[in-house]
Parts: sequence; structure tokens; C-alpha cells
Amino acid sequence: MVVEARRDPRKLILALLFGAALAPAEPLVFTIRTHPTCPVETSAFNGSKDFAFQFVTFHNESPKFVESLSLKVAFAAGSQEEIVDGIRIRVRLAPGDAGRFALQLGRIPPLDQKLRSSGQKFARVVLFVDSAEFSDGTEWNSEEPVIGVPVEPKPR
Repeated sequence: MVVEARRDPRKLILALLFGAALAPAEPLVFTIRTHPTCPVETSAFNGSKDFAFQFVTFHNESPKFVESLSLKVAFAAGSQEEIVDGIRIRVRLAPGDAGRFALQLGRIPPLDQKLRSSGQKFARVVLFVDSAEFSDGTEWNSEEPVIGVPVEPKPR
């Protein structure tokens, strides 16, 4: 005997949502951070089983030609953040241009080990642009102070 099962889309959606809620959370969360004055936007990234940041797409938002970028990866568990990886890459991006680059940053096994030794259940692994070198020889640096952005909000 063949029984035809009718699929109710509402039940399917509820089952998917319930299953997602019960799925275990990933202990390492990979993300990007952009400084407010950074001339390059990190618009997308892909990881792999070996690297947190295998491929990254950068978009030059400055009026200058960007020659190279200095990138860093931070490991943040609890209230502690530590730089764990970095690289300087040649990007050669004209104003308004974007490009996808192979980085191989943030090796997964050492990050897993660092999480276990931290005693935390979860950690963030953050990619950010530390500096950008322009074709005219000038450089943008993430350590420069942000002017016009209050450090502490003024009381009303």
C-alpha cells in the first residue's frame, strides 16, 4: 500500500526553525571589523576547513589607488583580544574597484586549541585592515585617532 504524504509548508518551516534552534552553536565565530576611516571595505569572506579566512573581497572606497594592505586576525574570548595572525598583501585597487584575494589567514587547529586553553565556550576570530599603502607613498593606519567621533556619549 502506498501512502501519499501531503506536505504542509507551515509544518516544514516550523520543523526547520525548531531544528535550527536545537543545532549546536559554533564555538568559533568568524567575522570582520572595519575601522570608521578605513579606505578599504572588506565586503565578503570565505573560510575553509583549514583557514578562517581563505578568500576575502576588498573594495577601495578612497579616491587614491591602493597598492597594499596590512591585515590582522584577532582572537577574542571573553574580554581578552589578542592578535594571532597577519599578512601584508599587494592588492593594486584603483578607486572604486573591488577584488577577491586568497589569504589563508587564521589556521583553524591553532584557533581551536586557543579556545580550549582559554576556558571559554565561544570566541570571535576577527579579520581587520590594520593599514593601507597608497600609490603616492602615503599610508592610512588604523591606530590614527578618529576625529569627530565621541569616545563617551555626552549626558543629556
